[in-house]
Amino acid sequence: MGQRTYSSEFKLQVVLEALQSDGTDAEVARAYDVHPVTLSGWKTKLKENGSKAFGG
Repeated sequence: MGQRTYSSEFKLQVVLEALQSDGTDAEVARAYDVHPVTLSGWKTKLKENGSKAFGG
């Protein structure tokens, strides 16, 4: 099983959903079929790099 690749748009969509959601990060991650640790990393990257976080 290989590593999955996600588009910049998808990453941003999932992170924004997690930040705006009343649910937990784990619930949002499950809804988008992403591992919670992956989502956490994306959130950290967005906080550190702002609009340049996902290269899009």
